[in-house]
Amino acid sequence: MPSLERLPSSSGFAPILLANLLPLVGVVQFGWDASTIIMIYALEVILAIPLAMVKALFAQQPPRTDDDDDDSGTISASNELTQKRGGVSVVSWLPPIYPRTIGFVSDVIFTTAWAALFLGAALSHLFPVVEVLSRPEVLVSAVGLLAAQAIDIRREYFRGGRYKTVSPKMVLETPVSQATFFAFFLFSVLVAGVDTALFLAAFVLGKLLVDWSAFQASHGNGGRLSDWFAGPTEAATPTDPPSIPDNDIVARVSADITSVFYTGAFRLVHILSFYNVFFVMLGIPFVLLVSGESTTLLIGSTLAILGIYVFVVASEFAEFYLVYAPIEYRRYGDHLVAYDTWLEEPQWSIPTTDLRNLEVVRDRLPDHLLGTRTIAATAGWGGEATERYIGPVADPDALRDVLDVSVLRTDIEPFDRRYAAVAVVPFVYLVGSVGFAVSPIGSLDMLLNIVFLFPFLLVVLDWVWRQGYPDHD
Repeated sequence: MPSLERLPSSSGFAPILLANLLPLVGVVQFGWDASTIIMIYALEVILAIPLAMVKALFAQQPPRTDDDDDDSGTISASNELTQKRGGVSVVSWLPPIYPRTIGFVSDVIFTTAWAALFLGAALSHLFPVVEVLSRPEVLVSAVGLLAAQAIDIRREYFRGGRYKTVSPKMVLETPVSQATFFAFFLFSVLVAGVDTALFLAAFVLGKLLVDWSAFQASHGNGGRLSDWFAGPTEAATPTDPPSIPDNDIVARVSADITSVFYTGAFRLVHILSFYNVFFVMLGIPFVLLVSGESTTLLIGSTLAILGIYVFVVASEFAEFYLVYAPIEYRRYGDHLVAYDTWLEEPQWSIPTTDLRNLEVVRDRLPDHLLGTRTIAATAGWGGEATERYIGPVADPDALRDVLDVSVLRTDIEPFDRRYAAVAVVPFVYLVGSVGFAVSPIGSLDMLLNIVFLFPFLLVVLDWVWRQGYPDHD
């Protein structure tokens, strides 16, 4: 028997229960169009995410990352951008936007895109999605949902000051977890094979489970499932801002923006070797499963997956660029300070005597081509030690002055161009094989096999390319 303390919490869920069951009763008893109700439910789940992303950009508290304790859920962003200090004021009547939230927002877009893809595939097999979306009742419901959420954001989030107490992950975790759950839940129901009425029942039951879990979590009665939907309930502990000595600047050098740009671009070749395999392993089976005999679905799902892939590439590059491009390295007496000139905010500070194991980075191609240099160093001691990259900078002598290390060696052996010649292999293979596959003697199966094998070949070639860089002493 439930305790008296929990009865108010349980009874408080009654309005949510009725709101979810009424459409189901309407379909069963009064002949309402099930496709319309399903689409309204789906819009409620999906539209909550872009609104949450807008809120997350203004979240003032520092986010938890993969390294924080008690960090769980759908969203995970552990890149250096999440540690970025400072914000940008877009208009005077809104709080500043924090670039450190961009990593979380891009992760949400990636996760939501896949969830929407699975959800759209499930719904398109039951009814014409475009036609249902054009129905007045669906459009009115979508506009009403957006208006209600916008009013709530203005009243509670901004005017009520809620943005001051939350982190981006606290804002984003619940709607993203709900959308992910629904997408894979409904796709599983579709694969099992049900008619529209059973599909609607499964949808409503799944939504009730999510709403009940989120409700329990918000009242402190959550379990593992509730905690997964709710995500973190508090932000990471804010850290003190970097200390800047009162001394004058005795040396300074800025990051070379051109080298940062090309370093970010070449860095993608290595990072996306994993994503290439991931997209092929998940994308091809998905396209074949949902398209069936429909050419429209085949083209649409393929373009959607390519769009997600392009977004991943762009976001990885943008995050790297925002971390390193605006940095100016300054030395105040015996302190090194990394200062963001765009945000006008110091990012980190450390005594030069606490920089250890300084050596030039040898495996960045733009440093070889442009003559720039990047230094890797261990900053700090013990459990507080951090690996940092300083640069790339165009003036190695100025870099030595900033680091206060006159004997630092910055020359590096040239890249072995024989390994670079291997890079043409995948492109020749891809162009030639695709040309053969689309020729009159080729076939769709041959083209799919080529696309499937290409990412694995790219992983091998990425390893071969890295052998061309000079070894460390």
